[in-house]
Amino acid sequence: LKNLKVLGICANDLKTLPKEIASLKLLDSLDISMNVDLNIKAELETLKKMKWLKHLNITMTKFNESEIDVLKKSLSNTKISTKLQDLFIDNTQ
Repeated sequence: LKNLKVLGICANDLKTLPKEIASLKLLDSLDISMNVDLNIKAELETLKKMKWLKHLNITMTKFNESEIDVLKKSLSNTKISTKLQDLFIDNTQ
């Protein structure tokens, strides 16, 4: 697992994330979307450690804007998707 680049654990009825997920240093993309009972506030400390992430998808999880602000400050180089529209690329530009 230590060489894992992409991890998609969406729609798995997760309520918490394993703390060990923060040790996946080569992970580029983490998709934890559609885990409607996953409380991002409870997972902030784990997620904030993952500064190497390029993409984090938390669509359809439990969060509020202040938690998103905390994540954006901690993961300044990470694209954080919070809604389905974030996942689509705008090709009109």
